[in-house]
Amino acid sequence: MDGLVNQRTRVLILIIEISLILLMSYLALNQIIPPATDKGYWFYTALFTIIVGDRLLTPFFIKPIDVIAYSAPALIALIYLWSSNWVPTEQIFFGFCFIYCASLLLASFVQIITKDSQTDSVKHFSESVRVTIGSLGHPQAIYSVIMWFFIYTYHRQSATEVFWIAIAWALTVATSPIEHLIKSGKRIYWIWKDGDVEQIYGQIVAFQKPNVILFREAPGRETPFGATVLIKDSTTKDKIGIALDYVGRDEGILRRCVEIDGLTPAAKLSSYPLPDQSISSYNHENIDSLPKETTEMLGNAPLLKGIVGTNTTLNRLVFEEIGDRTIEEGQLVKTLIYGRPVIYQIVGGKTDEEQVYKKNMNGITKVEAQKIGQWIPERKHFELVKWLPQLNSPVFAVEEEQPERDPEAIGYFPRSNYAAHIKSVHELVTHNAAIIGILGIGKSSLSFELIERMLSQGIKVICMDLTDEYAEILKDFCHVTSNDQLYLDLISTTGAKGKENLNAIPEQGGNRPEFSEAVEKLVQNFIHNHSGKNLLVFNPSQYEVWRQYGQYFGKGGAAMASLSATEITSIFTEAALKACQGLGKVEVGKARVCVVYEEAHSLIPEWNTVVSDGDKSATNATARAILQGRKFGLGCLVISQRTANVTKTILNQCNTIFAMRTFDDTGKDFLANYIGSEYADSLPNLQERHAVFFGKASKCENPIMIRLNDREHFLKLFREKFPIPQPQAQVPSIESFEPEFERGVDFEDDIPY
Repeated sequence: MDGLVNQRTRVLILIIEISLILLMSYLALNQIIPPATDKGYWFYTALFTIIVGDRLLTPFFIKPIDVIAYSAPALIALIYLWSSNWVPTEQIFFGFCFIYCASLLLASFVQIITKDSQTDSVKHFSESVRVTIGSLGHPQAIYSVIMWFFIYTYHRQSATEVFWIAIAWALTVATSPIEHLIKSGKRIYWIWKDGDVEQIYGQIVAFQKPNVILFREAPGRETPFGATVLIKDSTTKDKIGIALDYVGRDEGILRRCVEIDGLTPAAKLSSYPLPDQSISSYNHENIDSLPKETTEMLGNAPLLKGIVGTNTTLNRLVFEEIGDRTIEEGQLVKTLIYGRPVIYQIVGGKTDEEQVYKKNMNGITKVEAQKIGQWIPERKHFELVKWLPQLNSPVFAVEEEQPERDPEAIGYFPRSNYAAHIKSVHELVTHNAAIIGILGIGKSSLSFELIERMLSQGIKVICMDLTDEYAEILKDFCHVTSNDQLYLDLISTTGAKGKENLNAIPEQGGNRPEFSEAVEKLVQNFIHNHSGKNLLVFNPSQYEVWRQYGQYFGKGGAAMASLSATEITSIFTEAALKACQGLGKVEVGKARVCVVYEEAHSLIPEWNTVVSDGDKSATNATARAILQGRKFGLGCLVISQRTANVTKTILNQCNTIFAMRTFDDTGKDFLANYIGSEYADSLPNLQERHAVFFGKASKCENPIMIRLNDREHFLKLFREKFPIPQPQAQVPSIESFEPEFERGVDFEDDIPY
């Protein structure tokens, strides 16, 4: 067992060795207890050696201060016994003993003084001295020299005395075969009993923090990282822990292990011959009543990433990174809260330094992670777990898996099989949603997917698209306008001829009134009827519509202005609200219509980014319609590259956010109010097709970083479950003819405006 035995065994060996010394004294001198004269010096030297040396005080490792404690008394004893009557050989032997003890004493003081030096050469010298005195300053070595001096000086005339005293030295001071016989016997016993014997890794030197134990590795031992260990503490019951990293040197290699709260070894091993204050290997299969989650953790040493640190809160985990340092933003880790495995997502980190033992400093990385919850496989979502993990509990990485494709998943947590789901597509619409990110990062692909999910739930979508992509990508869902008379009537109201329509009342001039009326009829017909094609796409920049803003006096002209895309957008949005109001209020949480604003910074701009009063008024009208629309099932989806240029009146009402890669500080500051500063700081580094997802429509109660679905995978899985609808005859909805008070609707009375 590497020279380490428990305290009870050491006391037994001490009694046997004292008995042997007494026996050797009787055989050599015919006295059980020799006199305290020159004939008895050897006896008391041997007795002092086994008591203060190997058995009680320093049975493990020798420190410089121990060497001082052994060499100083020996030196004083030699000075006291000096005699000028000694023959030259005795004086030479005395000189050797004196120089040996004095050198060890001096070297120990030098090592203590120089061990904390910042100079490399001095540090190397100090370490060399420490290693040397650790070997030559052991009590066995010091008192062997002293004992043989006594044998030569006082007993060499008697062969009988030399023989028996030499045997006493060999059996007690030099080798202690009794200890080895006892250890070997116990080892053989346990091999035959259990077939396995624990290996001692080292000795406990400090309890650094709650549940963290610092130990000095035994010479020649290397503790495997993440290994399950048995902690022998004389003051408490035996405990189970996990071996951690190397943290420094102090008269040996220093390592840490973390105690697993509530775990105890099997009762049958309580009498196993391990020394107190020791750390040894342990088979975690021998732990009593081990939960499945803990078994998985103890058996996955490569996944150990750190221990829970200070400043951890209810929703935020801070842990000290250890191990192979292969973690990254967005990665999932887990730890236990009341025995339940709780998942966290890494959102940030920083470097720091801490004192480990005495003056040893250790550089560390503190990792920050957001609480996600406990994964419930049957329900395919995370359940929030209250409270926080215990300080210094081990933190493990979630094992990487290829995700199993799920048509209901909006995406997956990076490097895992955990899916992210939309709790309710209807709430995604009624409580408004936004997709924010730079160009070419995957915003449109995500919006295509969200629109298909809305359409699958019977929600109608009106898309204001400046890019002309939606009508092409989603053409299988689009309402056909080429043969729709209402749309043809709308087109007929547009054009340059609107400039010629002058009126003494400016609001009635131009072709805006006719265009607005045509839009209302088209949108109302689209919302009230069910053709199977529930997507209506418009490009507001393609309509030439004029408004009169100058006074007309019957002759001459009047000032005219063409409507901007912002103003056209407000006309369509107000028409959608009016059509939904005509159908009455909806049940709480139900959606009828979603208005999609692609390139929202051009359609609903912030007031300080426009120069036209018409655009300011139009943006306010659009915002007012969206704010009033929830009771009637109207909501919106905002897609933009820059939050700074989108009206905050609408953005602040977007209760679901998909934040993708963003660089501008204004956008990050705004999103930090939703997703937190840590997630906001990670936005510039997000990969393509990744987003931070948070809000009313998310199944998770905290922000999460996910990898969004690939378009081709989504189409294959989702359209198998929700095929493209076939066109149907347009039949007016019965709902549109029912008076509101007859439908028995649960009304939501709060208007968020």
